[in-house]
Amino acid sequence: MKGRARLLTTADFDRLTDAMALPPLVSVQEAADGLGMTRQGVLKAIKGKVLPATRVGGTWVLQRSVVEGARARRGA
Repeated sequence: MKGRARLLTTADFDRLTDAMALPPLVSVQEAADGLGMTRQGVLKAIKGKVLPATRVGGTWVLQRSVVEGARARRGA
């Protein structure tokens, strides 16, 4: 099945995703609040690859641990 998408039933997808442990995620605004930055500042840091983030649909999310680590380094 190399190079082909895998089609799952809803039940199979739910079973697989329920078994995955996702890390706690925060929004750009929550990251900005936690870091003492503006929302635009966080977006700039994401685009500059200073803060790693993942795009989910049209929304950026960051792992809470990344934000906490950045806050500790900034002394915020």
